[in-house]
Order: sequence, then C-alpha cells, then structure tokens
Amino acid sequence: MLENIGSLVNQYGLMGIFVASFIGNVIPYSAVPYVAFILAYSAISNVESYFVVSLAGGAGATVGKITIFLVSRMGRKKLSKEVRENAEYFLALMKKKYIGFLIIVLFALTPLPDDVIYVPLGIAGYAFLNFILAVFIGKFFLVLMVTFLGKSAYSILEFSINSNYLWLAIVGLIVATFYIILIVFYTDWKKIIVTLSDRGVKAALYVFLVEMLLVITFKHENIRKRFFKKKED
Repeated sequence: MLENIGSLVNQYGLMGIFVASFIGNVIPYSAVPYVAFILAYSAISNVESYFVVSLAGGAGATVGKITIFLVSRMGRKKLSKEVRENAEYFLALMKKKYIGFLIIVLFALTPLPDDVIYVPLGIAGYAFLNFILAVFIGKFFLVLMVTFLGKSAYSILEFSINSNYLWLAIVGLIVATFYIILIVFYTDWKKIIVTLSDRGVKAALYVFLVEMLLVITFKHENIRKRFFKKKED
C-alpha cells in the first residue's frame, strides 16, 4: 500500500508533495494522511535536499490553511453575535505575549487538529501575516522531521497499517478533535480574560480547567443553551 503511495508521489516529484500537502490541509477538520505521502516518498526515493522537500510540503500545507483561515474570516458575518464576541475574547487571550503565535506553530508542528484553533482565529480577525508565518514554520519543520526520519518511520507506519493500529489512532484523533472543537467554541473566554486581568495566571488557569471540565461533560451553560434548550423547554 505505502509503496504505491510513494510511487505515485515520486512520479510527480516536488509538485506531488506540494499538491498532497495542500489537499491534506485544505479540508477542514479532516485526517487526510498527507504526511504518509511524504513519508513514503522520502523512504523509497533518494532525497537529495531535505530543505527543498520541506519547502514544497510546508508551502502546500500553508496554502491549504490560508484557505481555511480566509473562509473563516469571510464567514464571520453569518455567525451569531455571541459566537463572534467569544471568538474575540479568545483572540485577546491569544495575543498576550505571543501565546497565539506559539500555539499556531505548535499545532502546525504536530498531528493535533489545528483547524479548531485556526477557524476561531480567522473569525476573530487574527493578524494575517503572523498567521502565515506561524503556520509555515510549523509545517516546514513537520515535513522536515518526516523526511529526515525516512525509512525508519516508514517501517513503523507500515506495521501500524498492517496491524490496524493506525485506524485506532485515527479514531482517537477524531474524538480528540471533537472535544477540542467543543472547548474552543464553548469555553467562556471572557471569564478567563477577566480572571487573568484581575487575579493573575494561576487563577485564570484554574478557571480554564473548570470551564474545560464543564464543556467536555456537557454541563457548561453555553452547551446546554445550544443543544438542550429545546428539550428542557
């Protein structure tokens, strides 16, 4: 299976890496395994320049995320006032001491479901150039690591597919994505910002943990108003 993937990408070279990375990142909340394409390519090909491959993959992935970011920003007016205001408080928190920039890099650098962060940032109007730079840095180094690992990581991935562990990981990623979406969109970010200003970081962290617990157990007021209001009425 992976040999076929690698041969397909190898046939189109760097353009194949760019396109695979773009497709794997332009579909919101998807788990399209574009990293597997790059991994297979680097394992069966004689990669002469890790830097060039990382540029192609990082650029393709970044263009995909830019598309999601801009669509989110354009769709802002169609959202309720309450959702927009909560996204703005989320943005205010992300702006503190480069927190947002670092979080974008972190999510871009790992298999974490990054769209759950990028969509609200687009809605709230996060700085476009900062977003591009942070995403590219993260995606560039992600592709660089995958390319550098090459055949050793390739054998691990092949074993995971044959033993069905990969599908368990995908299911786990989908569940994690679902809960992160709930946390980002239904946490009362205004309460956290106010607590941070009045009582400091420790108190704000405690409030965030309480908010997160209420959200993931479906006991948060925002979730109850959104999903259970009609049933209670």
